[in-house]
Amino acid sequence: MLWIVLISLGVVAAWLLVLPALKAKPVVDESREALNVKIFQQRLAELEGDKQAQRIDEDEYHGLKVELERNFLSDMSHADLKTQISGGKTRWAMLLMILFVPVASLLVYKTTGYQPVFSAWVKTQQQLDPLLDQMLEGTLKPEAMQAVPMQDYVYGLQRRAQYDADNAQLWFALGNTYLQLQSKDVNEQARLYDSAVKSLRRAYYLQPEHSGYALAYAQVLINQNQGKLDLESRKIILGVLKIQPDFPAAVMMLAMASYQSGDYQAAIDGWQKLLKMGEGNASYNQVEPILKKSIARAKKQLAAVSNVETAVVAMPDSTKLADLKITVSIAEDAEPDLDKGYLMVYAQAEKGPAMPLAVKKLPLPIRFPKQVTLSDADAMMDTMKISQFEQVKITARISLSGTANQSAGDWVGFLRGVNTRSRQGSLHILIDQQTP
Repeated sequence: MLWIVLISLGVVAAWLLVLPALKAKPVVDESREALNVKIFQQRLAELEGDKQAQRIDEDEYHGLKVELERNFLSDMSHADLKTQISGGKTRWAMLLMILFVPVASLLVYKTTGYQPVFSAWVKTQQQLDPLLDQMLEGTLKPEAMQAVPMQDYVYGLQRRAQYDADNAQLWFALGNTYLQLQSKDVNEQARLYDSAVKSLRRAYYLQPEHSGYALAYAQVLINQNQGKLDLESRKIILGVLKIQPDFPAAVMMLAMASYQSGDYQAAIDGWQKLLKMGEGNASYNQVEPILKKSIARAKKQLAAVSNVETAVVAMPDSTKLADLKITVSIAEDAEPDLDKGYLMVYAQAEKGPAMPLAVKKLPLPIRFPKQVTLSDADAMMDTMKISQFEQVKITARISLSGTANQSAGDWVGFLRGVNTRSRQGSLHILIDQQTP
């Protein structure tokens, strides 16, 4: 039945294509005849003009006129013959197309249009749709999920996202599915993780009040930053805790990331809060020894930082930090996009935690050179300030994303060995390097 329908459609299509051509008149030949007539008339008028201007005599005029008429009649006869031959050939060609178009269409469909892969995908899609519904409802069982390859879940969720782009739950599921994909190729794995971050970011932006979406996005940002907090992840977690101060997942995430960032006091506070929350709760019995060991380890690290680096020793007023005034300039051969993104200027300890001690984030466009001031008022955490370190390094970066992680294409400049104890004038940073 399918072949009959396809052949019928092919014949109809071919007939619709050739019918206008069969009825068409030789427009091209008619245009040529008109051109021949026009040329003959122009040439005859030129001869008349030459005769009247006495450039040729009467005998020459008649001879040239006869020759012109003879050539004109010859051209017209050849044009008529060509029109007849061309018309005959055109009709035969159109008749052959009636047979060729259906046959060619069937061959193309057979070789390129009808593929087993497409047929298999249709079957997979039929099997996948109810599983996707269960995934979004949270009722999908692990054994049922294994019935379809994980990559097919990604394709299915992507297809749904095209038609329902404002569905936060859909983007959240897509982000988590990307996280489950594994690749031996390092670049491909990085691409998959980046896709997961983008999907979870979309879910969070669509529903920022949803604690699950917020913490999932914060976690991938922390993972991207080698387990450390950045400006955005810290803001997200604190936002969740502002609404739900005793949310265990948020407290634990902040404590662990604070430890990795070198903010040991914040880590201790978080883990101690979890211990207090778990008092009298049997489900905390297994977690309690782990929390106590983590607190002991953080206290040891805090003591080491205090003794070796004098990171938290209060200084006399005479030696406390004066505000760092920094002038940021762009190198002449640098070509950053200054119409969008952010200028980020931040200070880090030369020896100590990698977490920024003070940060300024300014939206572009702005006029350069730009003067920026960093001080303890710009600290991300009360326990990590510029005044607690004698030597710091300053970084200025043009960032499209505005995140703490340096990305490919960002333009940066560095200033090392800045002494926070000395009263100094304006510092100068030249943005002259592009991140590969």
